[in-house]
Amino acid sequence: MSNNDDVGLLFDANYLRYFHLDGPVKVKITKVEKKVEMRLPGSRAAEYKPVLHYEVVAGKTESTKPLVLNKTNAGLIAAICGRSVGAWVGKEIVLFESTARLGKDTVACIRVRAAKK
Repeated sequence: MSNNDDVGLLFDANYLRYFHLDGPVKVKITKVEKKVEMRLPGSRAAEYKPVLHYEVVAGKTESTKPLVLNKTNAGLIAAICGRSVGAWVGKEIVLFESTARLGKDTVACIRVRAAKK
């Protein structure tokens, strides 16, 4: 579950983070931007990341900010919605808080699963 006191809330974020979710949230994909320019903390050079836009269908989130896709979540969405990114629009998925290994650490993150019909 999200935590209203998470340290991440101290910083202005333009994108959805795990602490914005209040439990699992079913969303309908409305758009996928393939290369959004962004500067990540500690990086001088711009990076280009895919960004998922959505509308909430069920559940609750503190924000409807777009989600920056990592390779894991993009692969999960492809397994659910098909490999053609254009076909993702209009499909429903569930976003939920989880954890992932990052080096030696375990960190909180957002993961994706299929929406129940």
